[in-house]
Amino acid sequence: IVLDHEGYVSDDSNDPGGLTKYGISSRAYPELDVSELTQDEAIAIYEKDYWDKMQAQYLPPKLRLLVFDCAVNQGVTRAAMFLQRACGASADGVIGPRTLFLMKEFTPEFLIDSIARQRLQAYIRNPKWTSYGSGWVTRLLDITLRCLLHP
Repeated sequence: IVLDHEGYVSDDSNDPGGLTKYGISSRAYPELDVSELTQDEAIAIYEKDYWDKMQAQYLPPKLRLLVFDCAVNQGVTRAAMFLQRACGASADGVIGPRTLFLMKEFTPEFLIDSIARQRLQAYIRNPKWTSYGSGWVTRLLDITLRCLLHP
């Protein structure tokens, strides 16, 4: 699903990430030839640098996609802080045992709502809002609805 939103090559001069493919930017991965990146390589990067860092395997299934997508689109630290704020943990940007423990006190729906609101607020404050806001909101709505409708 994230690849559906990220799975194209982009070299937008307004994008500070530079050349991007599958959501993997040349700025974040200067050692890679992003233009030659395969989908399997992108998935391996997603798993190691986003999914695992978000401790996604320990999140409620309904919440995993929203947190993972946030990490890919808005950064791992920011995604972690959004989850931490939602569950009242110290917002240090690293998902650890305390965050995972506190998270269990809330319904997945509550956490989805809180994180989605924080994501939207961060998008609106982003200086690139006028250029990319419509796409960001479309993505956020798609991901949020998928999470809420997940059994």
